[in-house]
Amino acid sequence: MVIWIYDWIFYCRNLGNIKIIAVDNPKLLSKIANSAKIVFVKQSHVQQVPLIILVAFEAKNSTAFYAKIDIGAIIQLILLRAYSLRIGTCWVGSFSRKKLKEIVKCPNDWHLCSLIVLGYSKNYPKPPPRNSLGKLCSHNYWNK
Repeated sequence: MVIWIYDWIFYCRNLGNIKIIAVDNPKLLSKIANSAKIVFVKQSHVQQVPLIILVAFEAKNSTAFYAKIDIGAIIQLILLRAYSLRIGTCWVGSFSRKKLKEIVKCPNDWHLCSLIVLGYSKNYPKPPPRNSLGKLCSHNYWNK
């Protein structure tokens, strides 16, 4: 499975304040998709995915800042591993955190940061347009 990349996951301070939840129960998947209807209203394929990964961090802990950084790296590793296995992914940040916490029984002092929707695609679309590298990067000094 995609999330079993533990040996490659790194943490800023190895604090254990991050939780990854793999959901493959069809009833829970349906409830999760319904909790994110604002995002998924035009994406009916989300109702049909075999796996959704939830990523959370301990919010009231003073190390939450580090957890936010770590989560970005962890999600990127999961996305890259999935891509290497020809599994389609969608990184989702807009959903009802309150509803989702109830569905997966997440404690109140934890923040559900993102969802990763995974499944097999019939076709693989081309990447969307990106800003040029010149807009993203500069050399030695900040360029406008």
